[in-house]
Amino acid sequence: MRITIAGCGAVGRNLAGILVREGNNVTVIDRDRANLDAVEERLDVAAVEGPCTDIKTLKLAGVVNCDVFVAATDDDEKNVLSAAAAKKLGAGRTIARCRNPIYTSGGRNKAYAELMDIDLVVNPEDLTALEIVKLLKAPGALVIENFAMGKAQVREIVVGAGSDAAEKTLAQLSLSKLGLVAAISRAGGIIIPKGDTRILPEDKVFIIGKQENLTKLMSAFGGARPKGRKIIILGGGKVGLAASQLVEKENLNLIVIEKDRERALTVSENLKKALVLVGDGTDIDLLKEKDIENTDYFVALSGDDEDNIVSGLLAKDLGAKSSIVMVERPEYVAIVERLGIDHAVSPRLLTVTEILRFLKKGRFASVAMLENEGAELVEARIHPGSKIAGKRLSEAGIPSGTIIGAIVRGESVIVPTGADSVMSGDTLIVFTAQENIPKLENLMG
Repeated sequence: MRITIAGCGAVGRNLAGILVREGNNVTVIDRDRANLDAVEERLDVAAVEGPCTDIKTLKLAGVVNCDVFVAATDDDEKNVLSAAAAKKLGAGRTIARCRNPIYTSGGRNKAYAELMDIDLVVNPEDLTALEIVKLLKAPGALVIENFAMGKAQVREIVVGAGSDAAEKTLAQLSLSKLGLVAAISRAGGIIIPKGDTRILPEDKVFIIGKQENLTKLMSAFGGARPKGRKIIILGGGKVGLAASQLVEKENLNLIVIEKDRERALTVSENLKKALVLVGDGTDIDLLKEKDIENTDYFVALSGDDEDNIVSGLLAKDLGAKSSIVMVERPEYVAIVERLGIDHAVSPRLLTVTEILRFLKKGRFASVAMLENEGAELVEARIHPGSKIAGKRLSEAGIPSGTIIGAIVRGESVIVPTGADSVMSGDTLIVFTAQENIPKLENLMG
């Protein structure tokens, strides 16, 4: 595909990198020559210097013939205006990143996106709030992805030192009846495992299968915990308030801590049952007073990465069972989790994932990035003309660094071996390195 990206910030750079690795023709636009030079040094992209709201700049960047235009600057209005202009000039699909909820493409504001003829408006705050609640609803698992209309599920679990799985190979675990370990995150890298791959303490394993089976399987990895009932959220900004409103719907015991007194009052007025406090999330006395040692989840959602990291580590040190922190910089995610934080969430990374999910509609139904380490999780539907239809997996030419985690056939979820065949109408859940995406599209298309 021919894709033009306006804005070479963290979202634009990460998105461009993934799309280039997948074999797309990418052009980037930015007003800052230094930003363009930095991207050109790392990636094989075309670079155009200038404002993305300038028609001449857009034409020079080739939006007249591009398949997709993505506006990812840090200015909502510029993103909306440039996306609308790109569509008028001939861009196939347009995407705009906007933090202001008036531009959100869903619900009552959908008419605004339709008026500007923008195909997707991505709100990082909304995505982050939804991700936080998803984590809170999955005790013992760091992340959950649902596929094939919920028939198959993927969970990410940290392996406990004293668990049944620690120090054993996959062949020794005999998990085939319950699920499949499809990928392992270790020391900042992703491993697509084989039968002789040994699972180590502190590994993050991605397991796939039916929901009811995965719940049983989690105990083998030391991931099962009682459902969290007490939650402390630090930060009452846009993300903190949105997450708090969603948490209230789950009938959990919620405390919100916000530094700014006026903002705390606003948060309190928008919540029904939560206790809202004015205070500092790094105040040890305050955390102890609010019984941090009996808190199931401490969630740091302030606007400062360092404050979130410090408060998350402090909460764990004081006895909180789990800590989740928000970090704007995607490169912090893996580092923060290695420090002892249970999970780090990056709004920018979630934005990139949502854009990729949208771009792959029609080819791959869903997409998720694994640990931002060059690996993806995709859902592919097999059509009658697919090259893989009717073949056994062992004979299908699956590229190295790829594993078929599950075959969804009707109401059945099959955890496959090489002897299983793929049929027209099946849905495959696939773990793969990003550079394999073009090969898989050719194989399964």
